Amino acid sequence: MLGEKKLEIADKLRYYRKLRGLTQKQLADKVGVQNTAVSAWENGINSIDADYLSAICIALDITANDLFGDATEQKNTPSPEGERTDQDELVRRFLNTSNEVRAILAIVASLSEEQKVRALEYAEMLLALQKQKEQQRE
Repeated sequence: MLGEKKLEIADKLRYYRKLRGLTQKQLADKVGVQNTAVSAWENGINSIDADYLSAICIALDITANDLFGDATEQKNTPSPEGERTDQDELVRRFLNTSNEVRAILAIVASLSEEQKVRALEYAEMLLALQKQKEQQRE
């Protein structure tokens, strides 16, 4: 089962790399690894290290869920009544964000639940500081 998932991720990585018209060397350069690392990932020899996940997602213009998500999930499909679901709206908003925001989200997605809570607290603190600075300028 675990080996199957590893190979599924490897196949998805290869698919998205080719879809973007990149060679293994080009992707490796964008991610900051040797092309042998990309080859090992695509052949299921090595797993993708979390340190490189956001760089891969940015380079391929994909989400971590595109690589690690269930292949049977429906993506961007409107509900039968023609209305967009909450998930569809989130996907649309995500795709319209900057690469920096995508990188942050990819990193957060790989964190433990406890780390996610701490990251949220930190982000809320930064937002409060920003609002405080804006109020001081007024």
